[in-house]
Amino acid sequence: MSAASSDWSDMRRAPSLARGEAHFWRVSVPDTVAAYASTLLGPDERAREQRYYRLSDQARFTAGRTALRLLLAAYANASPDALRFEFGPYGKPFLPEFRDISFSLSHTNDLIMVGLAREASIGVDVEWVVASPDYASLARLTLSKWERRWVAAQSQEGPMRAFYRAWVRKEAYLKMMGSGLVDDLKNVDCRLSGAQLMEVSIPGQRQKQTSVHRVSLHEACPAKGYVAALVTDQPGCSVNRWSFDPYAWDRHAYCLSDKRL
Repeated sequence: MSAASSDWSDMRRAPSLARGEAHFWRVSVPDTVAAYASTLLGPDERAREQRYYRLSDQARFTAGRTALRLLLAAYANASPDALRFEFGPYGKPFLPEFRDISFSLSHTNDLIMVGLAREASIGVDVEWVVASPDYASLARLTLSKWERRWVAAQSQEGPMRAFYRAWVRKEAYLKMMGSGLVDDLKNVDCRLSGAQLMEVSIPGQRQKQTSVHRVSLHEACPAKGYVAALVTDQPGCSVNRWSFDPYAWDRHAYCLSDKRL
């Protein structure tokens, strides 16, 4: 898998984002919460934060929304606390005032991943690879026959880690589509078709016609014990990997492409 945990560059402001490329951000939950607490969240976000029973869930929500606001504000040349989110029919968020910027967020344990693209749909997913005796059963429930064969063939890294890789690819694709979970995940067949390319087959409602979607796939190991994937609907999309440092981040800085800098 490409993009090891050492391949992520620290940034204190957002770099320019052009059409045909995506940015993959790695965010630490403890560091972001310690640096900002919930100071950037809106009233509805703070209320949602308090609805989480466990403190760890509160921290992930707070860190995710804080990092997302700071990143989006930099790319959109806006104030982070002034951003207004709206949601699609299946809950996928977007910025109505900046529709050219798409984004996706995923979190697990102490890590958050954020993906951003311009004039393209994007989806990201990250999983913490933990030993589970049920991963084989989960594979039978969620992976297609081809995906299960691919998992079984990955003897070098082991079938459990391979299962997580197959899972984050599929989850990132579904997030990119923003159409909610399908009735049977086994029917969504995600096949590698080249360098950073994936071919997704989904049967029609009556199982007689199958739609094929070719997308750009980027896999990564953002930290030891984690696997992540980023998918966009622009085949050949280039991906840059950045590490979000909440202590050094300039919340008042605009995107590097802004002529005012």
